[in-house]
Amino acid sequence: MGWEALEGRDWERWLLAVAGGSKAHSGRRLDPFGTSWRVLSRQGKLWLSKIRAGEPIPREVRVPQAWSDLGSVDLVVPKKKTLTPFGEAVLDRWQDLPGEWTYELPLALGLLQEGIARDADGFRGMVGFWWDIKQVLTEEDLFDHTGGETLMLLSYLNQEVDGFNPWVTVREGDRPDPSFPWNELETREYAEPDRARGALNNLRGKLDPSRRLKPRIVFCRAMSLMLEHREGKTAEYLEGLELPHRASR
Repeated sequence: MGWEALEGRDWERWLLAVAGGSKAHSGRRLDPFGTSWRVLSRQGKLWLSKIRAGEPIPREVRVPQAWSDLGSVDLVVPKKKTLTPFGEAVLDRWQDLPGEWTYELPLALGLLQEGIARDADGFRGMVGFWWDIKQVLTEEDLFDHTGGETLMLLSYLNQEVDGFNPWVTVREGDRPDPSFPWNELETREYAEPDRARGALNNLRGKLDPSRRLKPRIVFCRAMSLMLEHREGKTAEYLEGLELPHRASR
């Protein structure tokens, strides 16, 4: 069935609950990033270093949101303006790595390993979800063939409303096409067609792959490295691996 499973009242109720208002509520994470924090090399590492030194986060970012983003994954205690033990451990792992995009993957791997060791804000859940996805869709599908929309969308789909989880429904059917069928879903029959189509448009508008895709790809690559290492396939996975290009800034 693939994406065709997303039909009927269960799907419509889910769609209206998740994206029927002004916001679209995300579900299971695939990366730890928030609104102001999307890069480890030129944001996360610098910010944690400043906080450890008792210095302010640079003002060119939305400082309150940056504190919120770091706090949401237990790296800092925003009210105390301090690092958590997890944040201290992560920064220790990052100390010898330059704050440049070239080092984004080893920075992500260090964060992931520390997060799994402590299960800080669900890092194990992120890896489990990524493993789940890789049984259904390939990395080439998600990174190269869809403009990144499907990869950004999956975090929204993996949440339950009234017993219905779209990701579980799709996962348990036939392998879906890599591209999400926005146009086809707009033409489905809905009890409240205007609201349902408005929710679809709202959901699509929240994905923002132009700004959020590259760091998510890097973090997913880090999770894949951990999974491949368990299978003894690290060298095979690294052969020919390419990360998206991004200027250091």
